[in-house]
Amino acid sequence: MELLQLKYFISAAETQNFSKTAKKFTVPPSAISQSIKRLEKELGVLLFDRRANKISLNSNGQMFYTSVRESDRLLSEVAQKLTDSQKNMSGEIRIQILCNRRLVSTAIKEFSLQHPDVHFVLLHGPSSEEEYDLIISDQDISDIKYHRQILLTENIAVAFHKEHPLALQEDLRISDLSRENFITMLSDGSLYRITQKFCAQAGFTPQIAIQCDDPYYIRQYIEMGLGIGFVPLSSWKGQFSENLVCRTFHNLTRTTYVYWNPSQHSKSVKSFLEVLRRVRENDLSNLCV
Repeated sequence: MELLQLKYFISAAETQNFSKTAKKFTVPPSAISQSIKRLEKELGVLLFDRRANKISLNSNGQMFYTSVRESDRLLSEVAQKLTDSQKNMSGEIRIQILCNRRLVSTAIKEFSLQHPDVHFVLLHGPSSEEEYDLIISDQDISDIKYHRQILLTENIAVAFHKEHPLALQEDLRISDLSRENFITMLSDGSLYRITQKFCAQAGFTPQIAIQCDDPYYIRQYIEMGLGIGFVPLSSWKGQFSENLVCRTFHNLTRTTYVYWNPSQHSKSVKSFLEVLRRVRENDLSNLCV
């Protein structure tokens, strides 16, 4: 029973697909299939049910996966500790940033000044990539590989051009916005989901006038008077011009989580998480809206 063989099995168990596992390890799918068959022969039991071109983990496979996954995690931790003890922080940190870019960028700047040999690979949108050291998202991620912690809960406001008739209206309610044009992110973005959610709670479907993948231009289009939009006050702190009015509403908030994979929790990732949390605390203490 070889370590690489077990890593093939773990990946196949998680993807339920030999081809995806083969792509991850850059080997032919036949190599994965043959490796799994040798493992099953050695164990004396089948680990997968095979039907046509589909595979699924059976009860034997589930039991084996639980134990092997934990063993692999422990081995990875030990290997990382040994590596970290022999060198200064270096390598890369892979982060998928789906919201709160400003906060993460501030943390990256501070961390890079202390550890210039660590470089970052950043993605600001959805991806088929399976492996990240950290994920910053307001969505629930059910992947058992990742642990999570609340990074930030912030108020969500509605931004208007300062001359918009509703900008200064007293006792403004979300339902009063049902005839307005909304400007928001693309359909896979956090602000789009927020727009749909809060409008639905108020009993209407928002009229989307503009969708954009750049937060800067979301603010610009609102400032031009082309529509209104839900905006995060903490994440976009300091980026609203004097031509915008942000109105807050009771119970309109967004919670952002930081997810990490404990099996890939290197010294540099752990240190960056500490910086990110410190930046978050400093940011909250200075927040004034």
